[in-house]
Order: sequence, then C-alpha cells, then structure tokens
Amino acid sequence: MQAILKRRANGKKVSILSKSLFALLFCITGQSAFSQSITVTTTADVVDGNTSNIAALAGTPGADGLISLREAVLATNGEPAGATITITLSAATVILSIPGTGETATAPNASIGDLDVLAPATGTKTVNIVGAGSVNSIISQTTGTDRIFDVHPNSTPGGGNITFSISGARLTGGVASAPVSGGALLAGRPNDAIIIADCLFNLNTASSNGGA
Repeated sequence: MQAILKRRANGKKVSILSKSLFALLFCITGQSAFSQSITVTTTADVVDGNTSNIAALAGTPGADGLISLREAVLATNGEPAGATITITLSAATVILSIPGTGETATAPNASIGDLDVLAPATGTKTVNIVGAGSVNSIISQTTGTDRIFDVHPNSTPGGGNITFSISGARLTGGVASAPVSGGALLAGRPNDAIIIADCLFNLNTASSNGGA
C-alpha cells in the first residue's frame, strides 16, 4: 500500500510519496505484498542452485544453469508472508525421482520425496503453479513411494496459511504408501485455499482416502 499526496507546483499536480505514512502502514500490517515468478527449465529432479528464495535461485541456478520444479518449490518456501509466487511449467514431462518416504511426518523437506509447499509462520502466502495444459505439462512421480505435493503439511509449526493453485497440468504416479490420504496431492488445512483448474490426475494411489 502506498499513500500519495497531491500538491500543486507551478500550476501542475505533483505526486509525492508520503514515506512516513507508508512506514506507519507497513508497521501496522507487518508485511508488504509482492509478486515473484520463476520458470522451470529442466525436466530433471535436481537441487544444485541457491534455493533460499526466488531471487537467489534465479541468480544462482547451480552448475547446470537450469531450474528444476523441486528447486522452484524450495525457493518458494523461502518467501515470506504476503508474497505471491508463480511457478511456470513448460510443455514437457517433469520427473520427480528423489525418494524420501516419511520425511513430512517429522520435518517437511521439499529437497527429498514429495514437494512440501510450506505456509509462513504467520500471515498468508499465495503459490500458483501454471502449466501449458493437462496434455502438455506433466508432473510424474517415479519413486513409487511418494506423493507429488504436500501442501501445508500437518507437521509444519506456526499459524500461517496458504493459497495454493495448480492449473494446466497432469499429475501422475503419486503414491501415499503409509495409511494416509492424497496420492498426488495432500492439502486442506483449516483456512487454506486450494484451487485446481484444467488438471488431470491419473495413476495415483493412496492406502487411505483420495488417490488423486
């Protein structure tokens, strides 16, 4: 939010940013909203870039010079409350091949296993994953023991929330092998918002409820 004061100088209107009022509003809200975007440029499941946040990953993508979906999710987790992050998928099949069964139960870790999309400790963050259509953009889990996405895992501390959307993608091969739900995607914490559009779920399994 920005406060703009108008005054006349030589008969013309001049816009002046009221810095003190902006600082006051920032202190009241505790956060400022901003948008970040990043594009997945490799289908491989690799983590060799700086994933502390989106800007760091874009500037230091690692030895391969490319950005994986896993790296993008890890960098997204480093963004604060108030951020809106868009991860764009190309028309290709992204492979998830790094196993990590059970890691979410104790300490969510998107560097292995399923892709844990974390909420902030307080406030709300928005994460959008945008593909090129469910026929073209495919996310394939190949470990045989992991789901694809775990959005705001139950073991995550803090009281923040997340708005998560995925569109234009196919999710396949996800497995919830323990007595849990959500083969491809597990989500639905209180006060979270989950939006799914133009997506295809196939060949995902769960030992409890919700194979999709």
